[in-house]
Amino acid sequence: MTDLTSQKSNADIVLTWSEVTTDTLGHPTTIWEYIVYRATDPTTVPTDSIGATSGAAFTDPGAAGSTITNYYYVVRAVDETLKKSAISNMAGEFDRALDNAR
Repeated sequence: MTDLTSQKSNADIVLTWSEVTTDTLGHPTTIWEYIVYRATDPTTVPTDSIGATSGAAFTDPGAAGSTITNYYYVVRAVDETLKKSAISNMAGEFDRALDNAR
């Protein structure tokens, strides 16, 4: 997966990606689930799983809105034999405080 994206929806972060339908050799494969990982440091690969889904979208409730904490996500597909894919690209959520200085 190379097309992981994140979008803000109110106070939530919604992640989306393309479903995996073939293995690395191009053979059809069945994905059991997608595991979502989250971190607060963009320089490291997230290793803390925050959930799983059977589809190509995941909502992290309440993750948006803080100007103090930013989250960075990757996803791994798990096939029916429980083999995990390589990690996806990283997508992030960035909030910034606005300064009213003139």
